[in-house]
Amino acid sequence: MKGLGSFYAGNASRPHGMGGRLVLSVMSLLHRPFWAWALRSLPSSSSILDIGGGGGDALRILGSRFPHASLTLLDPSPLCISMAGRDGRIAAVQGKGESLPFGNESFDLIILLDSVYYMDIRVAFSEIFRVLRPGGTVVIGFEATDPDAVPSWASDNGVVVRRPEDISLELERAGMTVRLIERGRHAWARIVGVRRMC
Repeated sequence: MKGLGSFYAGNASRPHGMGGRLVLSVMSLLHRPFWAWALRSLPSSSSILDIGGGGGDALRILGSRFPHASLTLLDPSPLCISMAGRDGRIAAVQGKGESLPFGNESFDLIILLDSVYYMDIRVAFSEIFRVLRPGGTVVIGFEATDPDAVPSWASDNGVVVRRPEDISLELERAGMTVRLIERGRHAWARIVGVRRMC
């Protein structure tokens, strides 16, 4: 199981090659109910950024809900950028959450779904504050919430699991007001924050 888990974890963080395509396909099927749950009841948005958005499937959910919104996906994987970029509506950009290649106050909605495991959240949340418009919304959804239950094959591949309360605290430190911490079925959690107006 460790070999299979390591293969999955390595391709979940940075999909590559045929294995990466396989993992992205599996993720698209298995995570769709979670994405729908994490992205419900959001305010209307005109400019949306998905950080660590993989092949763009979660972003497409929002695109169908907000047909006039601009959609931008950021991911470190060239494979993900290629796959998401096939959708002519998505601007796919290679990069990392700790160094967002966008101007100040560029987006009114930013989503991170199962991508907080792979980044330095203190640095990334500071960057999110910078590119989010005042009053804009950030949604962080994740399916693993217990740091003590992380298998070694995941932690060996750079997966860092944090409790919702710890993530919420870092969001507040970055200048966001946390409006909601919610737990769903299994270990699902989502945090909804808003950038303070000043």
